[in-house]
Amino acid sequence: ADARADEARARARARLREACAGTYRGALATRDDAAEIMAAAGALERLTTSETIEWDALDGKWRLAYTNAADVLGLLMASQRLGVPEVGDIFQSFGCANGTNTGITNEIRLSVPFLLSEAKVGAPGGVGLRVQASFKDVGRRRIALTFQEAQVSEISISPLAETLLAPAILPRSSLNHQVLMFIKELELKFPLRGALTSMGGGEAGAAVGTYHLTFCDEDMLIGRAAAGGIYIFTRA
Repeated sequence: ADARADEARARARARLREACAGTYRGALATRDDAAEIMAAAGALERLTTSETIEWDALDGKWRLAYTNAADVLGLLMASQRLGVPEVGDIFQSFGCANGTNTGITNEIRLSVPFLLSEAKVGAPGGVGLRVQASFKDVGRRRIALTFQEAQVSEISISPLAETLLAPAILPRSSLNHQVLMFIKELELKFPLRGALTSMGGGEAGAAVGTYHLTFCDEDMLIGRAAAGGIYIFTRA
């Protein structure tokens, strides 16, 4: 029985991977593509038999393969149509192995041509934008999210920008090198808790509703946001 279940999951995963391929994470998906992806995702979700999240399998970093969420699609479509910004990897990471809970991090890598190094899927580049959140299990494969802070970090300027910037600011010296390293290593943090408190929000941070983890194994993750939208990830 276990072998048959494993084979069924493997077939369903392969079908979903194939359906997502070539859609630029959803931005280039046709109506037929979207229908097949939703059907394949539903088939995989139906193979979930437990009401409890597989925490050890969930732990780690996941790479976005497809979404129909409007905010993410808007960014991806702008990248495709305008070339700005370039969108590299989009990750979601969980810290929940061995009974721990260190939160969730959403990360997207972006770039601006000529200014920052190229952002490509599968390679670092550009600038990393991260939103960190805490979460708690609320049952029936759902977690409640509370956003904590946003970060801008790991800035990688392009060789052209570095060449132009160095002589413009300082002579090529150790101080110039320090300035360039500072730009590359810059990290800015913006606590969402304080901002929301000043606007009348609660001190517990920015509560954003629940996230339904409808399928998770070692290779694939499917999440559905309470506000709508499906997110399909593969292991990074």
